[in-house]
Amino acid sequence: MEAALLAALDLATLEQYRLEAVQALHQLRTGKRTIQISHQGQSRTYSPSEADALERYVGALQSAIDAKTYSRPARAPIYPGLGF
Repeated sequence: MEAALLAALDLATLEQYRLEAVQALHQLRTGKRTIQISHQGQSRTYSPSEADALERYVGALQSAIDAKTYSRPARAPIYPGLGF
């Protein structure tokens, strides 16, 4: 999934997707031949040779979660020398 699509999802959905992806990655790493992950009507099958792609997907999900969890509130602009 692209970063823009992930950013549009709510935090609970991102966390659920990440949990499913981590579980699938674990199954691949422990000998399961193929894993299928489905979200929002889209499906993707991973084999052990594609575990790195699944790992990148987990990383992208974590980045999207971090962006929603640790985002800073917007600040007003700073105008140096104007006495504000």
